[in-house]
Amino acid sequence: MSLTASGMIDRASAEISKCIMRIKRKDNKKPPEVPPKPNSEVLRNGVAVLPHRHATIAATTSNPLNNTLTPLTPRKFTKKPPPKSKQILTSSDQLWKDDTFLKYFFLNYFQGNEKLILPSICRKWKEVSYNCPEFWKDLIPVLKCKELRRTVRVDGGLGAGIRRRFYGGVVKRGFTSLKLDSATDEDSEDVLIHFSQGTQLIQTLKLYSSSITDKGLYNLIDHLTSLKELELSSCNELSEDGIVQALPKKLEKLVIYDCIHVADIVVSFVAKSLNLVEFSLQAYHVTDTALMSFNQKSSSNLTTLKLDSCWELTNQTVLHIVSGLPTLRRLSLSGCSKMTDEGIEILAENLTHLRTLDLSWGPRITDASLECIACDLMCLEELILDRCTLITDLGVGYVATMSTLRKLSLRWCSIRDASVHHIVGMRKLQYLSLAGCVNISPSTFCSLSNLRSLKELELTNCGANSQVLQFLKSTLNCVLVE
Repeated sequence: MSLTASGMIDRASAEISKCIMRIKRKDNKKPPEVPPKPNSEVLRNGVAVLPHRHATIAATTSNPLNNTLTPLTPRKFTKKPPPKSKQILTSSDQLWKDDTFLKYFFLNYFQGNEKLILPSICRKWKEVSYNCPEFWKDLIPVLKCKELRRTVRVDGGLGAGIRRRFYGGVVKRGFTSLKLDSATDEDSEDVLIHFSQGTQLIQTLKLYSSSITDKGLYNLIDHLTSLKELELSSCNELSEDGIVQALPKKLEKLVIYDCIHVADIVVSFVAKSLNLVEFSLQAYHVTDTALMSFNQKSSSNLTTLKLDSCWELTNQTVLHIVSGLPTLRRLSLSGCSKMTDEGIEILAENLTHLRTLDLSWGPRITDASLECIACDLMCLEELILDRCTLITDLGVGYVATMSTLRKLSLRWCSIRDASVHHIVGMRKLQYLSLAGCVNISPSTFCSLSNLRSLKELELTNCGANSQVLQFLKSTLNCVLVE
């Protein structure tokens, strides 16, 4: 939820009052007096000289035959300046101008779009927010090219100025990400002309719903030499050959969603030529043959693989994954409708170090798969089984024996009250979704109050009535999505 300027002032006033009270309490406490240390030196005319007894001992012990006193070379006494004491802030006006306080205030009390309002409050707030790169790290600047072109047609030639100001804001805030929405080759060329700083600054590039061609993509990626992450979504003018030629060798993360021309060529190139850390793909025409190219040598760094809605993939893909990517930690086969229990059994027996597994929208996944998962995947922390309609209470009972599980999602599954009784025994569970599970009676949801470690509970479109929800709100210290 975004805040108005008055809301920000109220929040700031409360924080300032707390700081002033802490300062006053600190001022009332007097530091204990420290007794002075005995001085072993005598100050004479600005020069520190050892006392006579120390000089005598040095003379007699150094040479017993020579009893004459040898004067020691006096050293200059340099008086150290007193340490600078921290400025004590005693009023709200001083707090408003203190960089340390404002930085703490901004980082801890504002999220998302709320941060966009702060620089417009005053010059001081703008200066502090712009000089704090971590303040902007969870935001991504988005240039909506289609809306900008429409504005230019209405108002005249203002496009170049708007773009320059946009890129200038990216540089001032220290953004390392850039998202172009509905971009064309002209927009790609504009980045090259007006955003020369992006060569070393931008590490993440996202292209959404864009009609950019192979040439435009190649020129854009060639300009962004520091690029490490690339995301292409609904870019239907790109060909497989164009994507392959544009991809940089040092890429670490690649996401390709709903690009209609992407198929086996891109996947094979990624498997053979790029040593990615994360690869996410949603493509309808990818086959098992493409996954055969993955091997332990060329894909040694790959820990996350997401194959969403790849309808043509079968259990043969699982064999390629377990042989070529034995060190996977996160795997998604969401929407791979041809996967069966046999494939999940092979997966569970070989990928024993998996931390996250997504099998949602699996119409052929049954309780047999859950039994294999519970027996073999002893390190699993997240399991997503949304829309797996063949899962029953027996399968949930298998899952409930997994002590390492922290996240469980069972949206729109055909489970009943017995499943909830099994889940209640999972004391370390932090996230649970039973959205759309309409076969569970309202009173049974009340037993979820025993899950004291829950941080988020989703109960949308299920049988939980207002009384049950109110009871869970009063007993659970978590976010309840209703």
